[in-house]
Amino acid sequence: MPPILKGVLSVLVAVVVAGCYLLRDRLSPDMPVWLIPALGLFMVGALWLFPEAKKLPASPR
Repeated sequence: MPPILKGVLSVLVAVVVAGCYLLRDRLSPDMPVWLIPALGLFMVGALWLFPEAKKLPASPR
């Protein structure tokens, strides 16, 4: 995946996480405060850290 696409997805995830963080009391009053930012950081980190799956060349049989 091109880095520009990863950057756009990272910004999109950050915007969604920020919105969920601002609305966390309406989403679930019992939710820990740290949960939403932690999941957002995990998602962005996983996007940049793990390589995308690639198709292996067909092996002759």
